[in-house]
Amino acid sequence: MRHLLILFALLLGSMAHAQSAAIGVAPTRVVIAPNQNTSEIAVINNSDRLMRYKIEMADQMMTTSGTLQTISQTISDTATFPYSAKNMVKFLPRTVNMPAGKRQTVRLLVTRPQGLPAGDYHTHLILTEIVDPVSATEVSITTPLKENAANFQVGMSYSMGIPLVVQQGTISSSISIVSASKTVNAQDKSPELTVTLQRSGNAEASGQLTTTINAAGKSIPATQNRIIRIYREADQVTIHLPILEEAVKAATTQPITLKLESTARKQTLQTLQIP
Repeated sequence: MRHLLILFALLLGSMAHAQSAAIGVAPTRVVIAPNQNTSEIAVINNSDRLMRYKIEMADQMMTTSGTLQTISQTISDTATFPYSAKNMVKFLPRTVNMPAGKRQTVRLLVTRPQGLPAGDYHTHLILTEIVDPVSATEVSITTPLKENAANFQVGMSYSMGIPLVVQQGTISSSISIVSASKTVNAQDKSPELTVTLQRSGNAEASGQLTTTINAAGKSIPATQNRIIRIYREADQVTIHLPILEEAVKAATTQPITLKLESTARKQTLQTLQIP
């Protein structure tokens, strides 16, 4: 049974990769500046067949672990998400039918409410493949929707989310490291870094985390580089970075240097050492 599950997982992964390669979007993230009211997204069919997609908008809220969940999963349906851009944006078309190798332009129009406070507001544009119901099955495997990532359903549909940010007035934000430590993964007991970051200001904040460690007299990466983006509704997020296999031994005796850089200007914001 275990071998069958592994084989199925590999098959599912290859199918999802093939589907995600079949469609492209540009840009993969839309930011509409305070002095802009329009934007557009190109959807490209990279496959060799006709593809049909429906387009919807969905609000997603960032959790303290840095992941995104739809509003209905995090707060009651009757509550108002104060940083939603959903009702500010209109878009056309709502469905796209693309022959092989063709592209479709999705046009966005923003209308900001009167007296909207300064800051950024966000939502997600969700593209979901329209599948012939005759070929669909009752079997489905889904994963939580992540920013710029695929959500694949066996025999059903492939979908992806495009972050859409509407800015208003003067935008300001900052990001910083609150704490960092060497820890152990709760599930598989593998070594990792646990890092808590803080956001301030009236907009999302982002930065790139890089880590290095001294191993046999040379500096090597301790973890994969990671772009951190904290949405406006989250003041702090805590993330877990697995330590790379080649750095595990050195990490037990050597300090790890953690550097936070600005994604916009590539300047160092903060550097600290983890004993």
